[in-house]
Amino acid sequence: MIAEQNPRRVLELHAATQPGIHARAGPLYRVLIEAAAADPEVADVWNQLEAQRLTGMRRIAEQLKNVGGIRQELSVEEAADILWTVNSLAVYNLLVLQRAWSPERYRDWIASTNTRALLPGRRRPTPPNHRLSVHARRRD
Repeated sequence: MIAEQNPRRVLELHAATQPGIHARAGPLYRVLIEAAAADPEVADVWNQLEAQRLTGMRRIAEQLKNVGGIRQELSVEEAADILWTVNSLAVYNLLVLQRAWSPERYRDWIASTNTRALLPGRRRPTPPNHRLSVHARRRD
């Protein structure tokens, strides 16, 4: 991803990593989150993990800025905050575990959401293909 010069492709490559990471690490992270509520040392571990994740998102935001891929009105920090939020375990839990989205749908949503939020150009959301057919049927 570091060598990639196309901002949209950077976000697609990153999005492709997220379902697998959350599926593998999510169970452990959920235990840490619950334990952190009762144990300050575990809370420190969780906070360190989240700080490291934010650092990773900041690197992606810096890469996007370096290739001219961040909207003018956004700072690198704001872009990192957006990436950190959209790519969070909490969002994965809501969409994949609670709403039963497939990993592929989640991946595509991350890429699309980050692209619209961060990159210059069209900001109006385009519905994913699976929804187009649903809307088309309603009009009949």
